[in-house]
Amino acid sequence: MTMKLSTVAKTSLALGILTAGIVTTKAQSVDAAEEQVAQNKISTEELKSYYSKIPFELRNVKGDREGNIIKIIDRGQVTNVKLVDKDKDNLKLNNISNIDVFVVKENNSKFSETETIGGISESSKTNYKDWSVNPTISLKSTNGSAIFQRPVGNLPILKDKVTLKELDFRLRNELIKNHDLYTNGNNGGVITVHMKDKNIEDNYYSFVLDNKLQEHRMGNVIDATQIDRIDVEYKE
Repeated sequence: MTMKLSTVAKTSLALGILTAGIVTTKAQSVDAAEEQVAQNKISTEELKSYYSKIPFELRNVKGDREGNIIKIIDRGQVTNVKLVDKDKDNLKLNNISNIDVFVVKENNSKFSETETIGGISESSKTNYKDWSVNPTISLKSTNGSAIFQRPVGNLPILKDKVTLKELDFRLRNELIKNHDLYTNGNNGGVITVHMKDKNIEDNYYSFVLDNKLQEHRMGNVIDATQIDRIDVEYKE
């Protein structure tokens, strides 16, 4: 999908800003595969290693901004959240509270402060005991000329707002564990998150599987309650 720069600019103006992160009022209009070109490719082994990490989540915490870093101290553990792109403008307060952070450790030391990128969303006002949304996941793959598509589970989400970082990571982590992602030649393809509102153009978010999610998208926040379904397609 190719778009004029003026269209992209108009789309950027359509974004709504929360206390923490960005909530898109409509799905992204620039295809993720096109944006991925600007990011350096990493190997399949590196992708599998990164998306096999054990993430964790900080709930309803507060942090202090120091330059382009949000420093959070929770239960004696220091987490430094790197702000990228629009996050740097939208999280302007020196003291930020009532936020959730989906953390994937970027540094390797077990004893140092945790370094992570994006993943900040506003804490939910509702305390969900079950889930706010539980979209189905379907997987499409090919074997020679044969095409197979089957349901492979659900993705329960217990919050109102969710970052693209969390969606992308949780989905790939599950696919690695149970559906041979980055194994047996399943090294490429795309994840497509479809939204319920069918009255807007390009009502989906996509993640290409042959590269890591772009840093400037890790802070993007969407309305989790409006997720309809998730389709995964493996491509060689």
